[in-house]
Amino acid sequence: EYSSNLCGSTYIDKEFIRYLCENFELYNALQQLQIHNYDQLQYLAQEFCKKVKLPFTGDPSTFKPVSIDLEDSCPAIVKYVTGDIRERMIDAEWMIELGYDDVKAMFDPVVQRIISHIGNHLSTSKSKYEAMFLVGGGSENQYIQDQMKLAFSQNFSMIGSPKQPITAIVRGAVQYELEKNRNISSASHGSAQYGLNMQNNILGVPQSKHVTSTESEHVTSTESEHVTSTESEHVT
Repeated sequence: EYSSNLCGSTYIDKEFIRYLCENFELYNALQQLQIHNYDQLQYLAQEFCKKVKLPFTGDPSTFKPVSIDLEDSCPAIVKYVTGDIRERMIDAEWMIELGYDDVKAMFDPVVQRIISHIGNHLSTSKSKYEAMFLVGGGSENQYIQDQMKLAFSQNFSMIGSPKQPITAIVRGAVQYELEKNRNISSASHGSAQYGLNMQNNILGVPQSKHVTSTESEHVTSTESEHVTSTESEHVT
């Protein structure tokens, strides 16, 4: 049995972008950065991942406040920030300070979405499961692992992740499609192409009325009629 949902670790990145927009009023600046300097927006996400997303354990006693230098991570943003917002950012030396509650608030909506999705799958499934493997970038995070074990320790005898959790997504998608093609007909022959379709705005920067983009990041196949998300944690 199979089910899927969009609840991977990239949604934590989107929560970070939301935080910047809501707390520092950087909507317009991030829109312009996305349009004209997307590589710098990606680098900002990488900095967030390295300094915040991967190290976060959920333990407040070991957490240390994190500083992210916007001017260093994405220097082009300086020319997109104007008026009072610019004055405030200059006063703050373009530094973003993240405390424990800030970071936890970025994780929890995504964690709850994963828990809800897996819980719904288990409640409607007729199958019994012995193990659950978490895949994708989020499965490398200790807090997410701990929350999954806390929520589902009674449902599975083992909860873990493979050695290469990100690669496992692509391998699983290709194996699934190849197996499906084998089952169609032994007499039919067809070619399939596999690749990563990266759409713009994967970080979820809010869009103005004059900016259009999509918010999907998924593995596609020319012979597949269904969209499968790259980073949705699911039970198989």
